[in-house]
Amino acid sequence: WPNFQTAFAHFDVNAVAAFTDEDLERLVEDKGIVRNGRKIKATFSNAQICRDLIREYGSFHAYLRSMDGQPYETRSKKLCKQFKFMGPMGAYFFFWSVGEDVPEYHEWRASQEK
Repeated sequence: WPNFQTAFAHFDVNAVAAFTDEDLERLVEDKGIVRNGRKIKATFSNAQICRDLIREYGSFHAYLRSMDGQPYETRSKKLCKQFKFMGPMGAYFFFWSVGEDVPEYHEWRASQEK
């Protein structure tokens, strides 16, 4: 994990949002991280999306609060639609890791297999 922190400017949204093709070339060669160029480029894009949401809502927390009252599935689909390489499992883990309401894992998992 420390290699990712260093490679991605300690996850500073504005710094990563400003990364260029030169940064992409550097990161693809970094043996300390996942070197999938499409995923790295998606990280740049996702940082730009985060930056824009922060500008629009005042904070990422406020963006999350804008979804209060919406069913989990609606919030998950919104996140998956907005962010690159964000699928249902990534959305579930993200919401869970930041303390958002999520269904019980076994129930959610069963709903994904329908």
